[in-house]
Amino acid sequence: MGTTVLVTGARGLLGQHLMRDLLESGKAVRAFVRRSDDRAFLPPGVEMAIGDITSFSEVRTAMIGCDSVIHACSTHTYTLPPERFWEVNVGGTRNVCDAAEELRCHRVLLTSTISTLVSASGGKVAGPPAGVPARQLMSISKRAAEDDVLARVQKGLPAIIVN
Repeated sequence: MGTTVLVTGARGLLGQHLMRDLLESGKAVRAFVRRSDDRAFLPPGVEMAIGDITSFSEVRTAMIGCDSVIHACSTHTYTLPPERFWEVNVGGTRNVCDAAEELRCHRVLLTSTISTLVSASGGKVAGPPAGVPARQLMSISKRAAEDDVLARVQKGLPAIIVN
């Protein structure tokens, strides 16, 4: 049996290109998409897994049978409440890592953003800080997600982060 890769954020620009490259390299691809997503732009041959990144059970179900996961899902909707921003970017990453650990995935690849390379938070942040502009909240939430992944790598999670 070949390699199956789960791609979160499959409807995004990066997710779409990654799926095409994976298919061309002979990998089986499962796209994790929201119920409301338009699927017209997904490449042919992609298996669908429908769910919400903020639901651990839906992420876990989508990941069953996958050897690896590319977590390219995040929100860039700057009008969302800070708590929802955090729930998607940080909580979604935790759900992916929890499921990958439980199901013993061989590799987790987290796509992040270059803006995390200089942390705007000045250290670890447990939740969305009050009064922070949305664009800065994006960087802070992605940095918090990276910190969580890096801590898990120290405990054995086979993950890498790409900025």
